[in-house]
Amino acid sequence: MGVEVLTKILGWFNWVSGINTYSEVVALVGIILVSLVLMIYVGKGVISLGKWLVNLRVKEFTLMLALIGVVLIGIAILIP
Repeated sequence: MGVEVLTKILGWFNWVSGINTYSEVVALVGIILVSLVLMIYVGKGVISLGKWLVNLRVKEFTLMLALIGVVLIGIAILIP
């Protein structure tokens, strides 16, 4: 069972063998660097949002949860 899962996951990386030119390698490295920076900033944002939510009073926290719920309902309505 575990071997099938590993072969399936390794199959996702078959596109790496299709890289032929240096420009494709440079583009791939650039995409990796940009996505790494993006993940770092998203992580910092989530941490600062968590700190802000922890420091809220109970009324403000309840209001924030209600607002998040309304936003999620709105997104669910927009997605077909």
